[in-house]
This record gives sequence, structure tokens and C-alpha cells, in this order.
Amino acid sequence: MSAAALTDRCDRLFSESALVAVFKGSLLYRLTVGRAEFLALCLITLLMPFVPVTASAVLILAAGLLFLARGLWRRVPAWRDLLRLPLLVPMLAFLAVMLLLSAFSVTRRESLQITALFGIYLAFYLMCLAELKDKRKIYVLTVIFLVSVALEACFGLYQNFITRPPVDPSWIDSVAFPNITVRVFGTLDNPNILAQYLVPGIVIGLALALSKGRRLSTRVLFLGLAGVAGASLVYTWTRMGWLSLGVAIAVFLLFYDWRLLLLAAAGVVAAVFLRPDLLSTRLTSILNLSQDSSMFYRFQIWQVAARMIRDFWFSGVGPGSAAFQLVYNKYYAVYGMRAYHAHNLYIELLVEYGVFGTLIFLCLLGSYIGYALKRIARQPRTRFARMAAMAAMAGMASYLFMGLTEDCWFNFKLVFLFWFLVSLTVASLRLPEEEPGTASLADGGAED
Repeated sequence: MSAAALTDRCDRLFSESALVAVFKGSLLYRLTVGRAEFLALCLITLLMPFVPVTASAVLILAAGLLFLARGLWRRVPAWRDLLRLPLLVPMLAFLAVMLLLSAFSVTRRESLQITALFGIYLAFYLMCLAELKDKRKIYVLTVIFLVSVALEACFGLYQNFITRPPVDPSWIDSVAFPNITVRVFGTLDNPNILAQYLVPGIVIGLALALSKGRRLSTRVLFLGLAGVAGASLVYTWTRMGWLSLGVAIAVFLLFYDWRLLLLAAAGVVAAVFLRPDLLSTRLTSILNLSQDSSMFYRFQIWQVAARMIRDFWFSGVGPGSAAFQLVYNKYYAVYGMRAYHAHNLYIELLVEYGVFGTLIFLCLLGSYIGYALKRIARQPRTRFARMAAMAAMAGMASYLFMGLTEDCWFNFKLVFLFWFLVSLTVASLRLPEEEPGTASLADGGAED
């Protein structure tokens, strides 16, 4: 029996069922089944920072099965013309390189697991491009992400003011900063990881508040959610997190209105003159390489990682921090200084993937930036879609800046954040131009 005949028989079987007919006429059906794929993407985005990575991977796979089922039942090939999708060729090339390097990795099993997880996140990107085809859906998914960030931030504030977990000695120089007794980390296990997750949410909250057609109450709500994330960011005491927020706001304002950069610069100058002692001391300490234990530790690791790159320059040791740890701690560790990763995204990539794999990743990154800049420069898009893309690019700028002192891919929830920002940027910029005078939920019912 052909697939078409089987589908027809299933359709007749279900259409003749009285129970199914009642269900199809219910409000639950209209609210869920008709939007099941989109609701699945929203659920994944909302829960990502709170559930284990394995659970989130299962959710994405389940959503993928739902998308495939939709394509079969509706006789619409959901994955038709895949190679025409933006960035897909460099993404597949990078995944293929990961698979090849995993086969020769020093920790083959762990590397293959990580490659599989990257493939799952690539599936999330494809599902976003297949589903996010109107401004309303992009608006809702963006708000869901902001809510998720705000909930994570609330948990961080709860830690700071209520539970006050003692700060890990490896997270702070207690001699230089005796007043810092708590560094919040939310559900993400580390203050630096939490900071990196919060910054894109802050910028997206700002973009939502500035989007045209908002009611005052809606603007205040979005600014409030971004403010909660900003307050939690302060209590992470993450210096690069604070600086990356400045980078994100600067990039966003450069796209939005470069003249506002002058106002932002004036605000920075005013903050310097006000000089909150602990904040200013914490920021300026990053330049004191001889006395700052955190930066000294990183420089020691970078020097050793340079030797690893020299020895494994072509193929790397294999994808994943397990490969890095095995080779580093067994053969290269000096003075008993063990390390889980290189504390630098780009050095880590060179160690794990070698020069060839890193170049493929940089090509992917360059394709993403080039695609986004080209589309934004044309400015034929709707007001909200352009704002969402600018905010996502600003979030990506902060992500890449943070990568100078952190291995962003050590935590897989941050790997998802990378793919989410790419998905939001591309999906927003692929929206067709709206007819003049159209309105939607995404711009508060007002014209652009």
C-alpha cells in the first residue's frame, strides 16, 4: 500500500470517529493541536535553562517528530529545498567536520555524543525556520525567551537575598574582594554562565519596549523584565558579563540609532564619576593581571593550550571538553594546575577542532554575520522583525565577546543559546515585507 493510500485511509478512519469529531470542535483543539508545532518550540525555549540537557534534547526530538508527522499528514514536504535555507550549507559542513573529528577523537564516545547534540540543535534551527513565518509567532517566541530569562533572574535574586549560598572559593579572590560573599548562579551552576544567559534577554527586553505601537503598560512590563535580569546580572559579579552587556547595548544602538551611543557614553562617564566602590574596583581589577588570580589562572591555561594547539594543530584532540581534559591533565598540566576547558571559546575550538575545524566554524559565523548585515541594511522588513533581528545580533555580539575569557560551549545550555540567537535572527529577517497599513499583535495593533 502506498503512503498516500495509507494516509487517506487514516484520514477516513479518524474523520468517522464521533469522539474525534467532538475533540476537533473543542476549544482545547483550537488552542493546541492547530498550533502544536509552535507551542513545542515555545515550551523548549521556556524550559531550556531549567531542565537537564538530556530532557531538552528529548523535547527537541519529540518536536522534530511532530514536524515530520505534520509534513506526512498534510502532504507538504516540510524539509523540501533544505539546501536553499540560509546558513544550512556551512552548518552541515561544520557538523560533518565534527563527525569526522569525533571518529578520531581521544574520547570517541563523548565526542560522538556532543556531535549528536549539535545535530539536535541544528534540527531546532530548521524547525524555527519552518514554523516562524509570521511576525506574531516571532513576537510570542521572543516574549517567551524574555520570560524564561526573567524567571532565571528571579531565582538568582532569590539566592542573593534569601538563601545566600556561600561563594565558591574558586569563583572569587577573597583577599581582594572580602565584601563579595555571594555570587548568584541560578540553575546554571556558575555565575559566568548565568551572566551570559541574562545579557541577550536584557537586550531583547529593551528591543521589545522600543518596538513601535506598544502601550505604555506593555513597555513598562518589558522594561521591568529586562530590569530584573539586569539586577541579577549585577549580583553575578561577573566582570566580563557587565562588559558584554555594554557591548550588546552598543551594537543594538548602532543598528537602532547610532546617535544614542553618545547618550550611552555620557551615562558611562557619569557612572565613572559616581564610582560605586565595589563595582568600580571589581571592573578595574580585570586589568591587574599580576594580582588578579582569575586572570592569572586563565593566562597560565592559555599558555599551555598554545602548546596543545602546536601539537594538534590540524585535527585537534576531538570535540568536547572531555577530550581537552584528558590530554591537558595527563600530558600538559603544569604546577598541578588542572583545567576543565581553556576559558576561551576560540582557543578551545583550536584545541578541540584544530585549524581546519575552526576555519569551518568561522565560515559559519561569517555567513551568519554577512547574512544579517545584508538583510538589515536593506531595511525592507517590518518594524518588529527588524528590531528582533537587531536584538538577537546584539545578543550574539555579547556572546562572542564573553567567549574571550569563557568557553561558552562548555555548558550545553549556552550552546542552545547560540543556536536560538541564530534562529531568531534568520527567522526574523526572512519574513516577507508586509503590505502598508497591516497590523498585528507584534506591534500592538498599530501600523509600522
